[in-house]
Amino acid sequence: MSESEEPDVFAKPTGWVSLAPATLGIVGVVMVYGTIVFYVLKAIFTVEDTPWWVRFGVPAIVFGFTLTLLTVFVQRLKSARTDKYTDVRD
Repeated sequence: MSESEEPDVFAKPTGWVSLAPATLGIVGVVMVYGTIVFYVLKAIFTVEDTPWWVRFGVPAIVFGFTLTLLTVFVQRLKSARTDKYTDVRD
């Protein structure tokens, strides 16, 4: 399939119907994850008697998990765009 032959999501009446829930789901997960991370980090850094290893360890774990999720998401997008088996039927 060349670039000119790529299917348009909005060409079919059901194309946007399958795209909208996925987009809303991803936005919802990002918002919930961001809110949880914000409040956890706020709680860690505002409490006075938090040990130093917790202050540095938890943000490092959160940052590593976030970086891993973003890397997997980007790789999945790249592989979906360059999938050479899209024309193969079951």
